[in-house]
This record gives sequence, C-alpha cells and structure tokens, in this order.
Amino acid sequence: MIVNISSLLIGNDKRIPIDCKVVYNAKQDILKIEKSSSEEVIFIEDSNHENLRLFEADFIEIDLFGNIFCDNGVFIQLEYSASMKIPCSRCLEMTDYIINGNLYDMLCDAKGCPNEEMEALLQRHQFLLQDYLVNDLIINQEAQILCSDECMGLCSQCGINLNNEKCDCESLSIDPRLCALKDFLNDKEV
Repeated sequence: MIVNISSLLIGNDKRIPIDCKVVYNAKQDILKIEKSSSEEVIFIEDSNHENLRLFEADFIEIDLFGNIFCDNGVFIQLEYSASMKIPCSRCLEMTDYIINGNLYDMLCDAKGCPNEEMEALLQRHQFLLQDYLVNDLIINQEAQILCSDECMGLCSQCGINLNNEKCDCESLSIDPRLCALKDFLNDKEV
C-alpha cells in the first residue's frame, strides 16, 4: 500500500486522513483494500507480502484510522485493529486473535529524511504504509498466543489435545539430565 503525499509536500494540505480496511488472504497471497475513504491510499498489485506470512494466519483483516501530517516535518499517526485466526501456541487449534495498536512516527523532519530509502520515496511523493504497519503488528504480537488461559496443550507423549480428551500416558516425565536430583530427593527425609 502506498500513500500519495504530494498534496502534503507541496503545501496544499496540512494532513492526509487515512481510513481504510485492508484484507490479506494468505492462501492466495493477496492483499487488497476492501474499504477506503482516502483517495491517497493506493494499492500495489506486486507488493511483497512476506512479512504478513509470519503471522501463520490464513486471513488477516486490518482496520486503519489516522493521519499523515506536516508540522516541521512529515509524521504518521495511525490507530489500527488487526483480527486474524491463528494457531494456539499450546494445542495448535485455530483461535481468534486481535492486535490493537497505535503507530506514531516521524518520516522526515525539516532537515531531511533519516535514510536514503525514505528520501527516495518522499521525492516521488509517496509513502509505503504497509512496511510500517506490518512491522508494528509484529512488535505488538504476543510471544505466546493461547486459545484460553486454561489451555492444557498437547500431550508430549502421544500428541492428543488435552483440552478435548484425556490420555493414559505417564504424566510425570523427568528430563534425563535431572534424574540424579530425583534420587537425591527420595533419599532425604522431608
């Protein structure tokens, strides 16, 4: 997704509103803008969606609302809500997951841009929104996504989902490196 910021850079506008819904379909590797009230947001067919594949979700919906504005530099301020179905870290069942976040960043200040890539984009009066958004989604994603706090996960012996059924596997499995400690505790009287 590219935002055309030419009206901002030549001084016609002080801000460009962004209000759109973006949908990513991982099975077909398609990213599209489903709803947008911003004429400046442009969809590019050949965008790289590699970062979105990190979420292991079949489908991601992202609602964006915010502004790109000028105030002694060019700034972006966005609120977003991304909803997806993603595998639980313990039982691997698909679960609904929502990431809400705020993104605020300076694209360039009155002196210039922080890097050459951003400067090249701004010289073409464009801003690549997708990279900023996906990076912020990755940062705000929880390390361990669970279907519920009570999720028991999979049995380490037979692989059965312990949320759905019980298994007859030995529940106390001791790491072989710690077996000596087990014998130590058995020898002592507590």
